[in-house]
Amino acid sequence: MFVPRNKSEAEWMESRKLYWDSLTVRDRLGTEVYDNGGETIDRYTVSMGNELYTMSDSPLSPLGVNQYYGGWTLGEDMAKYGQLVEIDSLPVDVQRAIESKELGFWEQS
Repeated sequence: MFVPRNKSEAEWMESRKLYWDSLTVRDRLGTEVYDNGGETIDRYTVSMGNELYTMSDSPLSPLGVNQYYGGWTLGEDMAKYGQLVEIDSLPVDVQRAIESKELGFWEQS
């Protein structure tokens, strides 16, 4: 195990724990969203951990789409799902659905 010269192993482990605890769930999961520009009803593909979810513009509506799509593998070309977009630029319902999935995903881990 790597331990910096100026810290004991315990101090180093504690600093790593504090760093990990300071991260948001989104940072820990590496959540990313891809937008296909509205080509399909499930416009958004959300990558969370190694899982993919698809969502429409209104994923919280009974008529919207908000479902598990499958897993992805390291090195997969994510551009096929559309353009990478900032989560803050998405409709509020999509942001809320992502937050809900992130919290549920994290609690299962």
